[in-house]
Amino acid sequence: MKTYIGIVGDDLYQVIVEEPGVRPYALPWYLNVVNHSSTGFSWGYLGSGPAQLALAILIDHTGDVVKAKRWYQQFKDEIIARLSMKKDWTLAAETVQLWLDATIAGANGGQYE
Repeated sequence: MKTYIGIVGDDLYQVIVEEPGVRPYALPWYLNVVNHSSTGFSWGYLGSGPAQLALAILIDHTGDVVKAKRWYQQFKDEIIARLSMKKDWTLAAETVQLWLDATIAGANGGQYE
């Protein structure tokens, strides 16, 4: 499964997606879907850069723009904002899916989508 890798640079936060059998790629910003941050991704706080990252991860992971738009702000609050601002990180696709499953089930009275 995919792994999202956040890299802290001098003036740039970058996220690379790795998946077995696929060449690693930079996570697209998806500004055409929602433009929170034209300067890119960030993490470790509640803001526009983390919102853009949360949206991008959920679109990339699910392939479903509607679902991503429904859940990305909560994903930002519960996952992205809690990542360290000053350290690189990894986030497994399995973790993203577990979060989605639990969150959607909770919102649907325990029923999965």
